[in-house]
Amino acid sequence: MRLHGTWSEQNIHPGAPEFGTVTFSPDGTGWLLWESWSSSFDVQRFTWRVIGPAMLRIHFNRYLFGSWSIDAAKKITYTVETDEPEDRTLIPRFKITDRLEFDRELSPGTVGSLFEREDDAQDPTT
Repeated sequence: MRLHGTWSEQNIHPGAPEFGTVTFSPDGTGWLLWESWSSSFDVQRFTWRVIGPAMLRIHFNRYLFGSWSIDAAKKITYTVETDEPEDRTLIPRFKITDRLEFDRELSPGTVGSLFEREDDAQDPTT
């Protein structure tokens, strides 16, 4: 199974008031999206590359925070309130089976370490 694509915590923790989604684009970029029922969200954009067997280097380079809303047609709109540089590197081990599992949380306290494949997504803040 390939790493490229979108992976989500939503079906792993159904009914949870918040969840994370991570997308790895084939061009070596990606983003980590955290969303809450309270209508808050954040996006951490990153670059990534595999650096060894089951080991990944993720360099977070941009942090965006804001709120989302949904209209009568169920279209979600994301409004960015904070957009600032970030400089954080994470080097987790990973395993892909029917799920994607990391040896640590991707964003401590908000986004965990276990994900399921989801339809490919677009960064909602672009």
